[in-house]
Amino acid sequence: MARRWARRGPRRHWFERPPLWGSIALGVSIALFAGLLVVVGTGMRLDRPTATPPPAAPLPAPVAEPTPTGPAVVRPAQIARTLLLGDGLSLGQGATDPAAGFAALAEAAVPLPFAWDVQASAGGTLDGVLDQADLPDRTDAVVVELGTNDWEAVPAARFAASYRDRLAGLRDRYPEALLLCLGVWQPPSRPETVAYDDAIGAGCESVGGRFVQLSDLYADPANHRSGQADANPGDAGYRLIADRVIAVLRSP
Repeated sequence: MARRWARRGPRRHWFERPPLWGSIALGVSIALFAGLLVVVGTGMRLDRPTATPPPAAPLPAPVAEPTPTGPAVVRPAQIARTLLLGDGLSLGQGATDPAAGFAALAEAAVPLPFAWDVQASAGGTLDGVLDQADLPDRTDAVVVELGTNDWEAVPAARFAASYRDRLAGLRDRYPEALLLCLGVWQPPSRPETVAYDDAIGAGCESVGGRFVQLSDLYADPANHRSGQADANPGDAGYRLIADRVIAVLRSP
């Protein structure tokens, strides 16, 4: 009897055929690896999210500088009369001749229809001169040269209050007049001089007047009668004082 047999393929063991779950895992790995290659190849970068910075605080608004509030300088359209209230300096004390004093020099340089009304006394103080002054009904300019003789006797704070009140009274009497306030003839290095000049300047400006400093002229011995900085002005000193007064009288 003939043998019959069928040809079979080669026999395979169970471990030679990959199971289904292995194929799936292998496929997923290949896909992820391929995606990574694409990312790297195209130069893409996977950035981490960053926190948004908080908005900057607004800058403070600029603060405006304070502006002066004092009244503007009062000046009449025309100066025809001038009143001078002062002490020995207003009389030219120490000059070689009264005509060499600052009042006489200023009057000669700025001719007016009326002569200057000079009411002054040697050694005169603020209250002493103004208490005795015979104030005219009308004047276009008032020159106040007082304080030099108060300098050692009256504290600066008390003088400042009195000076301001006196000038306010002059302004009320002559609302349209030009006011010139001369500082003290004293050494500028002394604190009392600085305090007095500050008081005179502040009081004058409070009523729309003009302050004229003298203490810097005092510092030069050549401006003194004796050639030393311890006496009244001499002719050279009065000439410089007159120049400052004339400049204010002529200023627009």
